[in-house]
Amino acid sequence: MSASKQQLREVFKTRRQQLTAAHRSQAAAAIATLLLDWLKARQPSAVFAFLSHQLEPDLKPLLDSLDQLGVALGLPVIGTTPGTMAFYGWRPQEPLARSRFGTSEPADLRRLLQPDAQTVIIVPSLALAADGTRLGYGAGFYDRYLAEAGAQSATVGVAFSACLALELPREATDVALQYICTERGLNMVTT
Repeated sequence: MSASKQQLREVFKTRRQQLTAAHRSQAAAAIATLLLDWLKARQPSAVFAFLSHQLEPDLKPLLDSLDQLGVALGLPVIGTTPGTMAFYGWRPQEPLARSRFGTSEPADLRRLLQPDAQTVIIVPSLALAADGTRLGYGAGFYDRYLAEAGAQSATVGVAFSACLALELPREATDVALQYICTERGLNMVTT
């Protein structure tokens, strides 16, 4: 992890914290609507998503809507082997557990999901750039997962528009996303 990435993390965490609760709520609702419309048209076999942590956009309404449509949902679980992550099946009425990182994950780990070409992976992002570069929290879980298991799936990074950057540093291990979504729109990445 480079010092510049760590400095950028602090900048974008501060930007996100400076958004009012009302703005975050309205922006998250707009993001959920954009994603829902896009996903309905795409008809994925499964959607791997996340539940809000550290003031990320709240995707719970999106997951509730997708569940009502019968879409298979998966949430990330950080593995016991260092650096590993997998997605497990979950429905909004099922219980959650708190991970060692403070994130919400399925309490029932009997339904390991494998992504395919029809899977959409929604990726939490501290910051995004138009070229698909994502700034995460620095542990590399998503980059490793996308490089290995999720390479054939559609990927969409989600962040508030206040956390868009003209450019972000990209290391060899960073996996570029195919789409970015903020409350201002959902766009295919430009290269």
